[in-house]
Amino acid sequence: MPKRTKIKVSKKQALAIGLLIAVGILWYEGYAIERCFNTRSWDQTRGEIVSSSLERHGNYKGRHYHPAIRYRYSVDGRNYKNDQVNFGGYDRVSRYGKMVGWTSSTLSTYPVGKSVTVYYNPTNPSDSVLERGLPLSGYVLVVIGVAMMCMTGTSLTFSKIKD
Repeated sequence: MPKRTKIKVSKKQALAIGLLIAVGILWYEGYAIERCFNTRSWDQTRGEIVSSSLERHGNYKGRHYHPAIRYRYSVDGRNYKNDQVNFGGYDRVSRYGKMVGWTSSTLSTYPVGKSVTVYYNPTNPSDSVLERGLPLSGYVLVVIGVAMMCMTGTSLTFSKIKD
């Protein structure tokens, strides 16, 4: 068996990596938040849930689950299908498939056959969501990103870290 080599990372490098991760989280969520606010001005129509299930992704080591809600709707006589419930947030379940609050709630809120309101982009009707605004889990990711950025930025700036 080959010998493993250890990668040496200084405290300063670790903090810089943490800062980059925090910026990445905030950048991703910033884009989602912008899309969430844009949905406020979108038109609405009626649609129907065509499938509602928990889908599995990944291999046996990195397996995770998420709710898969698919719906159909019509705009100006043209039919569309989509699976975007909302923008932003985090809807995965652990690799053991245990239902987490918002995932279980999403599945029970959108059973197959249910008539729903679909919010669609008037300039691109194939772009749609079932829920306007940012879900609670999206706010959690923003708070985590800001906290990571503050902690790592402060540590990099004000502490006397020696390599």
